[in-house]
Amino acid sequence: MRDNAQEGAQVIDMLRADHGHIKELMSRLRSAELDEQDRVLAELFLDLRILSVLEQKFFYPTLAQIVDEKKIAELDKELYFMLTLMLELESVYASHAPLESTLSLLSDRFEQHVRTDENLFKQLEKWAVDWRAQLTSLADKMEIYRVELKQKLARKLQSDSRFQSPVMIRRRCA
Repeated sequence: MRDNAQEGAQVIDMLRADHGHIKELMSRLRSAELDEQDRVLAELFLDLRILSVLEQKFFYPTLAQIVDEKKIAELDKELYFMLTLMLELESVYASHAPLESTLSLLSDRFEQHVRTDENLFKQLEKWAVDWRAQLTSLADKMEIYRVELKQKLARKLQSDSRFQSPVMIRRRCA
C-alpha cells in the first residue's frame, strides 16, 4: 500500500508520464522515416491536445489555490503558444524545412513548459499529504476525462470531412 504522500502525488506522476511521452514522440518524429512520420505526428497532435486540455481544465484550476493567478495565466499562455505552433506544424507538414524549424521551436517551448511544471510539482509535492484526497480525486477525474477526450477527438477527426490527415496532405502535395 502506498503512503499518503505517494497517493497524493499520483496526479504529478501522471503528468510527468505525459510529458515524457510527448518528449519521446518529438524525438521519434525527428528520426522517423517519411512513412512513420505520419503516424508519429498524428499521435503527437492528439496527445499534446489532450495534455493541454487536462492541464487547463483540471490541474491549473487546482493549483490556483496555492499558486499566484499570474503564474496560472503564464502557464495558460505557454500552452496556447504550443498549440499554436502545433497548428502551424500541421499546416506546413508537407514541407520538411518548416517542419523541422517549427518542430524545434515546439520542442524548445515544451521543454520550457516541462521545467515550469516541474517547479510547480515540487511545490505541490510539499502539500501532497494535506491534499491527498483532493489530488487523488483530481487524478481520477483527469484519467476518466483523458479516455473520453481521446475517444471523442479520434471520432471527430475520423468523421470530420474538413480534416485532412497528414497522410492525405503529404499525398496531395507530393
